[in-house]
Amino acid sequence: MRNLGSSFKNHRLYSDFIQVKSRLAAHQFVCWVAGGAVRDLYLGRKVYDFDLVTDASTEALKQIFPEAVLVGESFGVLKIPVSNGELFDLATFRQESDYSDGRRPSTVNSSTPFEDAQRRDFTINALFWDDESGRLIDFIGGVKDLNLQTLRCVGDAVVRFTEDHLRIVRLIRFTAQLHFKIEEATELAAFKFIPKIQSVSGERIWAELKKIAEARSWDFTLNSKLFSQFLLEIFKAPLKLDFLKKHNISTIESFELEALFFILINLDADANETKKILASRLKLSKAELSIYELIQFALTQLIGKSVYEICLQFEKKEGLKKVLQFLVQLGISQKELVNECENLLDKYPVAVLSGHDLMSMLKGPEIGSALDEIRLLQFQGKIASKDDAMKLIVMKKSP
Repeated sequence: MRNLGSSFKNHRLYSDFIQVKSRLAAHQFVCWVAGGAVRDLYLGRKVYDFDLVTDASTEALKQIFPEAVLVGESFGVLKIPVSNGELFDLATFRQESDYSDGRRPSTVNSSTPFEDAQRRDFTINALFWDDESGRLIDFIGGVKDLNLQTLRCVGDAVVRFTEDHLRIVRLIRFTAQLHFKIEEATELAAFKFIPKIQSVSGERIWAELKKIAEARSWDFTLNSKLFSQFLLEIFKAPLKLDFLKKHNISTIESFELEALFFILINLDADANETKKILASRLKLSKAELSIYELIQFALTQLIGKSVYEICLQFEKKEGLKKVLQFLVQLGISQKELVNECENLLDKYPVAVLSGHDLMSMLKGPEIGSALDEIRLLQFQGKIASKDDAMKLIVMKKSP
């Protein structure tokens, strides 16, 4: 165990926390840090933000913090603006019940700290830090599970997953991030409730998948039967595990989304169906979908292509170079090929012809085809000027 007090005081957000705590203390309310920040401070992991809890009611909080953003008010949570445009989530100790939609509670009531801990998902996320007394507060054995490197639901795992089906995906994410084992009852309940993931919004599922990708623990994650079952539920297709393990993406130092997409491309499913699920079910952004499409294109359309043809695609498809660099790290593309493309593009940075030059001579798709042909010849050193290109076009057009 690290010295939590020292680690907490050295955090970049500590001075902001003190300001919030002082305003609450002036009205005789406590201010504790809760959940993931406490867990990660204990483990010595990087902490990005603080979630705070207090015994003040929501109405009292609105009086003390008139600047608060009220987006979570109905759930007893306010967002408190602090320095540098950041926000603290500040919540009243609360109980929750009647999760009729498998995600959000219908009823939220104020409670004691002990009752607040009982409503949380996993024991390692049910810890509190009281900075005033310098105490780590653990009502349900979270510290023991941190030391055992175990993920365990708070209370009855069936109840926890019934309340919020997204917790199954969060469980997978924590295994990737922490490399913890899953306690047996928790794992059995997670497998039982995997079909319920279909009722969770695609945006939330995709957000968790991106966090899994950022963990860069694919060697660990790909061996997770729960992760494989989760993908099967969402995409209705199993992983090609042998192929994925052959190309060890755990060696990739960055390219988090590319690595995730490489896995999804290697589902035993139709590529168009997978893309449809990504776009319609998980609601990926256009930029994210373009990365998926580029990897799919590189794996299916560039195999066996000449360096000149690949150069042409580099110019047409922004981001393709980065994708090929990713595939080089997997041993699928050749580094020499990418380097040769870069050299050719440096040597011939500007095409000798533009579409405007051909508008009076050719129509529609003919213009694009002619420009591609001329650019390929330029990369090959067979055409050096606009005049050479125009002569070739005229010659081809002549009967």
